[in-house]
Amino acid sequence: MLHKMGGLLNLPIFSLTSGNKIAEVKNFILNTETEKLQGIVVEEDGFIDLKDVYSISAEAIMVVLEKITDKRPLAKLEPPLFLPEDLIGTPIISESGKAVGEIGDIILDGTTTMIQGFEVSDGLFKDLVSGRTQIFLSDIVAFGEDVIVIKKEKDKGEV
Repeated sequence: MLHKMGGLLNLPIFSLTSGNKIAEVKNFILNTETEKLQGIVVEEDGFIDLKDVYSISAEAIMVVLEKITDKRPLAKLEPPLFLPEDLIGTPIISESGKAVGEIGDIILDGTTTMIQGFEVSDGLFKDLVSGRTQIFLSDIVAFGEDVIVIKKEKDKGEV
């Protein structure tokens, strides 16, 4: 099932074996090279590696841990690792140089933990009137630190 990452923040994280709530989602670490979720950041400098995540739903995240054992301050991430907020607001342009919008949210497959694509924000008014469009990873030509470049044919309003 596909999820907007913004909607997964603050979800409870439960132990699959005990049924106890062990944390809440505070952030995510994404890997743009593997196009996957790398892990989950929880309160008090905790981290849950992807290998310990059993399932992700719109209501909760289930893990195969009894408690958070990996506690360390979150260091500054270097590409290809990003926090979602590092990507939100990144401008999107087409190969022809046309501004398409900016990343408004990240779409994650909760089953495979793969990044499926991005919601494109074209400004609050247009978002409210027309809704947000989506681009998929297959549409992306270059994933830079300054902009994301998408295929030329996607700049014709088909994004």
